[in-house]
Amino acid sequence: MAEQQRAVEFRVPTPAEDKVRFGKVGIIAVIGFAIGVAWPRLAGLNLVTQPPGYEKSSAVAASAEVGDEPALPAAAKSAAAAQEKPPETTTKQTVQVGEAIITSCRTADDRKLKECDKVGFDEVARARVEALAACDAAKGASGVLSLGIEFDFSEKRVRRFLRGKSTTLTEDLSNKILACAEKEFESAAFGKLDHQFARYIVFYPARFVPPGEPVAAESDLGSQEAPASGLATVGWDVALIRSAPKDGDVVARVMSGTRVSVTARLDEWYKVKYDSKGNEGWVYRAAIGL
Repeated sequence: MAEQQRAVEFRVPTPAEDKVRFGKVGIIAVIGFAIGVAWPRLAGLNLVTQPPGYEKSSAVAASAEVGDEPALPAAAKSAAAAQEKPPETTTKQTVQVGEAIITSCRTADDRKLKECDKVGFDEVARARVEALAACDAAKGASGVLSLGIEFDFSEKRVRRFLRGKSTTLTEDLSNKILACAEKEFESAAFGKLDHQFARYIVFYPARFVPPGEPVAAESDLGSQEAPASGLATVGWDVALIRSAPKDGDVVARVMSGTRVSVTARLDEWYKVKYDSKGNEGWVYRAAIGL
């Protein structure tokens, strides 16, 4: 018996029936998204890498929301207190002494060395420089004396005292204080200090502070420009000459083999005259073999 075949029926939906129904699907999607975003935070989990200190800064921010004013770290509180504290002032004439600079050294036959060893001059010199506050000429003095001292180990005496270029005191006042320094150093016994050479010139920046004036921070008593002399030869292929040590603008480039005249020193930098016109600038000491 032949099977009865059914006709296949095709039905095309109307435009109204053909619209996608987002109602239930949309609600489920929104709920799922909200749960996916919220649950890591509720559980205290971080799913991405955070920068160092993130947790600490978040804790500070959270505590700030609770109180009337943001909570400050201990360091910030100390800094704020320091700003409110008035600067320390002196009650008597004072001399603040900065770091010593050895500007030159010589052998017993007066040969100048390019490199000096470290000598503990502070042991005999620092207290004596501070004692210059009691000098009659220093009463009421305000300013800096770049005090140069030439130590002679072969003769076991101080040969002379110098006034450096960084001095802000008047020449007359400086000379009177230098005269006090001569008396102060008459009894200085430095022969037992460890040293390699016969003579040294050392500069101390000494800031004279009268009663009632603010005391300078230790960082403000840094190295002072000290006089230096002699000739040197550029050893680098090109030496940069700057308007100031380290960060000054480049004012010239000097080629290897050029002879320069040294006029001053500040830490690892030397002031030199680098051309026939007498122009000056600062060069790093290694560039001229010093």
